Amino acid sequence: MLTYGPDLNFSIAGASPAEIIDIGQKLTFYSPYIVPFSFSSPFSQGQRWEGLSMRTYLRTGDRPAVMVFLQSPEDLIASQPSLTKIARVPAEVGRIEFKAFDSTDNFQLYAALLALLKGIALDQSLPGRATVPDRALHQTVAVQGFANEAIRQQTAQVLQAAETALVEDCDRQLLHPLHTMLQQQETPAHPLIRKFEQCGTLEQTLRQTYR
Repeated sequence: MLTYGPDLNFSIAGASPAEIIDIGQKLTFYSPYIVPFSFSSPFSQGQRWEGLSMRTYLRTGDRPAVMVFLQSPEDLIASQPSLTKIARVPAEVGRIEFKAFDSTDNFQLYAALLALLKGIALDQSLPGRATVPDRALHQTVAVQGFANEAIRQQTAQVLQAAETALVEDCDRQLLHPLHTMLQQQETPAHPLIRKFEQCGTLEQTLRQTYR
């Protein structure tokens, strides 16, 4: 729960190395505003942690939010953690890998998150770009989630931009659950926390949650 998470991968046919890197930088910048949709690690050493995602709190900064795979060494960008990497096989060239989400047992949520990444990638309005993730901002959101008004407002803008980019795409409907989560300030961690408060132990919380 503190290191591993889902690597959500996609590519855009015909995109140049510069365009791929730009998408990676855009997703890196907006990562703090979209990762709360996946938060599901509110425990540490069998006890309730103070926030919603201890994984995000600990890993961000040491690990990238996004990795893009390129063909030519000349296109790589030097950064720590790395944003760019040489593709290991030809089929990997152009792959964009979002690495910052927590794991979830809800495959409909994965569909929504992939649609969100698609919308952000296709969007032409969002101005933010970053080569490395903002550690402090990720740590703030890891504790507060959508209860933080500034985070919530920025997330709403990102979600709207993604929805606009998918206006003629059937995947647009997949974003609806994210609107509900944002309005209710709810993440996947919240049901886990409520169950833990009822059960009193992490073992029983996990057994009853993931039957």
